[in-house]
Amino acid sequence: GEAHATARELTARFDRFPPGFVALGRLEEAAGDRAAAAAAYRRALQLAPDNPRAREGLARLERAESGLAAPPASN
Repeated sequence: GEAHATARELTARFDRFPPGFVALGRLEEAAGDRAAAAAAYRRALQLAPDNPRAREGLARLERAESGLAAPPASN
């Protein structure tokens, strides 16, 4: 959707802004693209290793991969 395209554009433009990558990760995750979501969360963690939202997102994806998935956060 439009939010997804905007998030991709903004992270391309502002590639050192961790919250943008977290937002992109959440959108990719909601769209079902786990690989792209994981890449976005990992980029956020490269920029801000202690970012709790990026850590939570990546952990959620890892649980999903292992079959222990909880539904994605809705906010």
